[in-house]
Amino acid sequence: AYITLNNYRDNAVKRGIHQIINYDGSIMTDSGGYQVLEYGKVDVDPKSMATFEQKIGTDLAIPLDRPTGFGLSKKKAKFY
Repeated sequence: AYITLNNYRDNAVKRGIHQIINYDGSIMTDSGGYQVLEYGKVDVDPKSMATFEQKIGTDLAIPLDRPTGFGLSKKKAKFY
C-alpha cells in the first residue's frame, strides 16, 4: 500500500485498488513498512496508512510495522 500511496494516492482513493489493478477478486495490501530498510525512511504513520488502505477498498490490510533490520542490538531495536 505504501507504493500505491506514493504513486497513485488520489487516483487510488477515487477509483479504488480493484479498478487500479483491474482485478475483481479479494486484494490484500501490505503497509510497506519494510520499505524503511530499502529507503531508510517511510513518511507515513500506522493510523494514516490504515485509513488509506480502507479508502482504497483493500479487502485485507496488513498494518504498518517497523522492521529493525539485521544486526541491530536488542536495546536499540526496543527503542526503535
